[in-house]
Amino acid sequence: MYKVIKSFRDSEDSMHTYRIGESFPREGFEPSDKRLEDLSSKNNKVGKALILKVSEPLVSSEENKYPYHIGGGYYKLSNGEKVKGKANANKEEMKLKVGDKR
Repeated sequence: MYKVIKSFRDSEDSMHTYRIGESFPREGFEPSDKRLEDLSSKNNKVGKALILKVSEPLVSSEENKYPYHIGGGYYKLSNGEKVKGKANANKEEMKLKVGDKR
């Protein structure tokens, strides 16, 4: 199983958009081994890994509580940072989990 670590549109899957945190591939699509290798490395048009192979959850159950809703549309991330909006919080937390510090 793979998780998306950088959003992209897959030219080999009818230009389907994959967003950070989603599973790859989506149900009904079978990418080749070469495609999986390319997307999980720098060997693609973007020049960065877009997916990450996961055989178990990326974080322990203790860390799964993040992002944590603190009210007023704000969420607390595992690093203590507060961000507005659930979608943004999920995106930023996924970046923290996979080590993308941008």
